[in-house]
Amino acid sequence: MPDDLNTGGHPRKDDEHGVPAREAPVWPTEDPGDTSPPAYVDPQPPNRMMSSGMATRPPVRSMRFVPPEAGGRRRYVQVLAAAVVLGLVGAGVFTFAHKVGSCSADNTVMLKVSVTQEIEPAVTKAVGRFNNGRQEIGGQGGKCVQARVQKADPAQMTTLLGQGAAIGDNSRPDVWIPDSSLWASLLHSITQGKQVAEVTKTSVARSLIVVGMPQTFADVLRSRGMTAGRPSWDSLLRAGSGFAGPTTNGEEVIPPNLVKLEIPDPARNAAGLGSLTLVQQLWAGEPDERTRFTGMVRAMRNNTVPDVNAGFSKFERDGQGRYPVILASEQAVFVYNQGNPTNPALAVYPPDGSLSMDYPYTITTDDTEKVKAARMLAAAMRTPEIAEDVRAMGFRSADGQPPAAFGPQFDIGQQPVLAPQPAEVHKAIEVWYKLSKGIRNVTLLDASGSTNEKVAVDLTRLQATARATEEVLGLMSDDTKMGVWTYGTASPDGNDWRELVPVGQLSDKSGDGTRRQQVLSVLAGLKASPGPKPALYDSVLAAFRMMKRTYDPDVGNSVLVFTNGNNDDSRGTSLPDLLTALHNEYDPAHPVQIIMIGYGNGVAHDKLQQIADVTNGKVYVVRTPQEIQDVVLDAISRRACTVADC
Repeated sequence: MPDDLNTGGHPRKDDEHGVPAREAPVWPTEDPGDTSPPAYVDPQPPNRMMSSGMATRPPVRSMRFVPPEAGGRRRYVQVLAAAVVLGLVGAGVFTFAHKVGSCSADNTVMLKVSVTQEIEPAVTKAVGRFNNGRQEIGGQGGKCVQARVQKADPAQMTTLLGQGAAIGDNSRPDVWIPDSSLWASLLHSITQGKQVAEVTKTSVARSLIVVGMPQTFADVLRSRGMTAGRPSWDSLLRAGSGFAGPTTNGEEVIPPNLVKLEIPDPARNAAGLGSLTLVQQLWAGEPDERTRFTGMVRAMRNNTVPDVNAGFSKFERDGQGRYPVILASEQAVFVYNQGNPTNPALAVYPPDGSLSMDYPYTITTDDTEKVKAARMLAAAMRTPEIAEDVRAMGFRSADGQPPAAFGPQFDIGQQPVLAPQPAEVHKAIEVWYKLSKGIRNVTLLDASGSTNEKVAVDLTRLQATARATEEVLGLMSDDTKMGVWTYGTASPDGNDWRELVPVGQLSDKSGDGTRRQQVLSVLAGLKASPGPKPALYDSVLAAFRMMKRTYDPDVGNSVLVFTNGNNDDSRGTSLPDLLTALHNEYDPAHPVQIIMIGYGNGVAHDKLQQIADVTNGKVYVVRTPQEIQDVVLDAISRRACTVADC
């Protein structure tokens, strides 16, 4: 049992029979320097069985009164009166023995408590017990402490505190109970270590992040040899990201077409942010870490749900026959199943680890009086009563004990619980923001006569390039903005390049179909031209300038060039001129990356590398269209790194 879990009593106004409660010892405080006189609570918990692992105090022994002998009536009356007085004093009725305080406006320290929605009922009950106890700062005659609870979205509160909302600002709480310490870690990084919140040792509840899946899908996995239907994160995320390669531990691979993996928006949900951080930790150091993580983010981007409830709202196989798999907390799975759905969810615990949502009691005020009051209230969050309340709601209590009501739908196993550092949490959300942004690019293709060269039986360089571009298109979501240019072909306006499809959203109407269909049609009809010599450098510079001129700050902007690296136009821009122009015009605040993809043998890698380096781009050499997927994912992943670490 954690040291910070208080197993003392709770304050109550009266018991179940209406008898006034006895006065009692002090609420414990986390502040070892707090020397204030005791506040008063009841040391005797309700007469009920305590949960395992939680200590109980012995009941207060009642005094048995023995009547006096006959003839001792005066003594009897005196003893009876003394007993009544003692009983009343013990019950707190005789206020001259201890004046509780009026809790008037000018004699009250009022704490504003912001709490995440799902645990608010339990916190409200605990605060109610605390308020009924009329706690005082400084002991007898001191100021009364009262608290009021309001719901608050953890992501919004992190932003509020990170932006430095002033102490006393009506929107700023004195105590904050988010669903996870991950938000405090993110806040720590946002403020560059500035102390704006104190995460105490008190956790109100706990709930592990699990995989919610239908029983039918677990049966399918079990039939494929996965122990107890408990796939690893590695296997699940490979399937959800479209990777069909072997897992790192030799586990049976889940077919990508079998899973629809959904993740609550990491920017708004601890389950999503925790899953992202968990995966980053588990894949750290793997050879293809960056590519795999990028693939997962891009796949999840199209399957991100606003919150866990939205994920459970469509807990059915989709039109493609894929089973829904939702990353969620145990408590969210419990609540979903309480509604007796047609398809109950199993809470699956991957054996390679998990994170715990810990509902930390966080002090966000620096007012001395309120800090002391907040520490008194913290003790109200460590009682056996709130432990029972949270377990009844589907949470684990602070000591990790799960609810008895979990039952067989919760396949609780032994797996490590990871604890990321603040910098890791900040990195995870930063990478998510960068990699999940939309894509805007112009694809520049060499269509000169040289691309008629055969690179395989019945496959020219241009045909291979077109197929590779189709592979790229398949990785792009409908909100991708894309255009297609060629160079080395005759242009009606006299340029060295030709615009075949203007940059625009793939889902937009274009002709008789969509822009996506238009791009596919153009690629299918590409033919090599015996016309002008390919002017690679002029065409790259023109594409770069167009993308910079029309820069969209809400997406990643890039020029994707398919070329062998040869520039045969001696009258146009030279390589030194191109490098100088790019160096002068590249804006790190509005970056346009140039990604060069060379196909086959004889690629002028060194020249292309010089061009890419100026814009934090990269050069790739591929020999089959199938290699394009990894190339494009790696290219996208470069958004998440700087020139120094890419």
